[in-house]
Amino acid sequence: MLNNNTELDFDLPPVTRVLLLATIGIYLLQIVSGSFLPFDVTTMFALNSNAIQHWQLWRGITYIFLHGSIFHLFINMLVLFMFGREMESMLGARCFLSLYLGCGILGGVGWIIISGNSPAYCLGASGAIFGIIGAFAAMFPARKITLLLFFVIPITMTARVMAIGMAVVSVFALMGADGNIAHAAHLAGGLAGYFYGRNIRLSGHPKGDRNSRRRVNTRFRRKNIRIVPNETSR
Repeated sequence: MLNNNTELDFDLPPVTRVLLLATIGIYLLQIVSGSFLPFDVTTMFALNSNAIQHWQLWRGITYIFLHGSIFHLFINMLVLFMFGREMESMLGARCFLSLYLGCGILGGVGWIIISGNSPAYCLGASGAIFGIIGAFAAMFPARKITLLLFFVIPITMTARVMAIGMAVVSVFALMGADGNIAHAAHLAGGLAGYFYGRNIRLSGHPKGDRNSRRRVNTRFRRKNIRIVPNETSR
């Protein structure tokens, strides 16, 4: 993570590393599946309301690892790279994985509730990514983050303001019914992550070590980070 005092560190904790590699590898499999496999990976593993009604429940997890474009993949994996290292180091591998998958699953549930019996497919890690951002904002609301708007214009704000802004955008976009982006998954995943992080901030470490709350606030309160915002998803 980039901040004012340290250089970018490419040494990733295990779960973040595996999630990155697995998601990139599965996207490559999506690309070649139409030509080299007897089935289409996307349609078999993406989230779909009708498929869930037929008890294809694995789609609630597998859709998280699928993406609709290289840019979609790049943005999600960039945010995972930036936030995942710090969140996993603090929460621990098991709790971080639970946060990631749990927010992704709840994001999918939110999409199904809103989409109803739509024949569309939902795919992408954005529900999980929004969950990580939501948890981060709940745990470190005053941390300053620099977003690179359009990858050019730097905008600095607190994590709380960033999360609120992303939620507002998702709500208005959902009202606009943009069928190409699963805004309901963004919102549901983000809210799930926020309440998870808020619970940790109020009660201490998820493993029950109440002293860790003081360590968390002392260690990370004053750092600033730079991140490119997640602008697109499916």
